[in-house]
Amino acid sequence: MNITVNSNRHNNYQNNSFMPQNKFGRQNVSFTSSPAAAIENEMKKAASGSGIFKPFTKAYNSMTDWIAKNVISHIANNTLINKFADNFKNNDKLFNHMLAIGSLITSGLYVKKTLDNKDMDKDRKNTLAINQTLTFILSTVGAYSLDSSLNKWWNKVTSKYVGLQINDKGFLNAYEDVASKAAAKNKAIKQANKSLAKDAQKPLEHVPRIGEYLEKYVKEKKLSISDDQLSTLSNRIKGMDLLKKMIVFGAVYRFLVPVLVTPFANKFGEYMIQKRKAKEAAMKAQQA
Repeated sequence: MNITVNSNRHNNYQNNSFMPQNKFGRQNVSFTSSPAAAIENEMKKAASGSGIFKPFTKAYNSMTDWIAKNVISHIANNTLINKFADNFKNNDKLFNHMLAIGSLITSGLYVKKTLDNKDMDKDRKNTLAINQTLTFILSTVGAYSLDSSLNKWWNKVTSKYVGLQINDKGFLNAYEDVASKAAAKNKAIKQANKSLAKDAQKPLEHVPRIGEYLEKYVKEKKLSISDDQLSTLSNRIKGMDLLKKMIVFGAVYRFLVPVLVTPFANKFGEYMIQKRKAKEAAMKAQQA
C-alpha cells in the first residue's frame, strides 16, 4: 500500500527564513531602516570608534596626524611663509598671484620637457619653447590687466546681487557712493604725496570691500538679517570675487592668448632660428 506523508517541513522552512533569529541562530534582521540610514549609522559608529569603518577611520586619522606634524607644522612655522602671509593677508591680488605662480610652474615644466625631448630636432624644440614662454608672459600680463579692468563692473554686479538678497535695492547706490568717494580721496592723496617727502606722505584711505560695507549697512538700516544669514552672504560675496578671477585667468591662460599668440610666436621663433643660422653661416665663412 502506498502511503503519502504530507509534511509541513517546506512551509515551516519558508516561514522560519523570514523570522528574526534568536541567540542560537543568525542575527535578527530588521527591515525598518533604509540602506542610506544603515550607512549613516555605521559612519556614526566609526566616528565613535566602532563599526565596520573603524580601520579606515583609524588609518585616516593617523595619516592626517602625520601630515599635520611633519608637513603642515614646518610650513606654518616657516619664517618666510609667515612674512609672506603678513604682507599679503589683506591683498586683493593674492589669489591672482597664486594662479600666476601655478601657471609659472606648469609652463616652466612644459619648457623643460620640450628642451629635454630627444625626439625633436634642436630648431623645433627652440621654436616650441619660445612659443610656450611668450604664451606664459603675455597670458600673465593679459590676465592681470583684464581682471583689474573688470573690477568696477563686477563690483556693480555683486552689489546688485547683495541688494536682491537683503531685499534692499538701495545697497547698490550706497556702496558705489562710498567706494567712489574713497577712490577720489585716494587720488587726491596720491597727487599730494608727489610733492611731499617720503616720511611726510599721507597713507591712502581704505576702500571698503562689499562684504565689509554690508555689515555696516545692515546695522545702520537695522535690517532683519540674522548673523548666520549675514555670514553666509559674506562668504558668497568672497566666492563671487574668486569666481571672476578664476574665469578670467582660465580664459586668458587656456584660450585667448594661446589662440592669438601661437601664430605670432611661431613666426618669431622661426625668425630667431633663421637669424641664428645666418650668423653661424657668416662665422663659418669667415673661418674658411
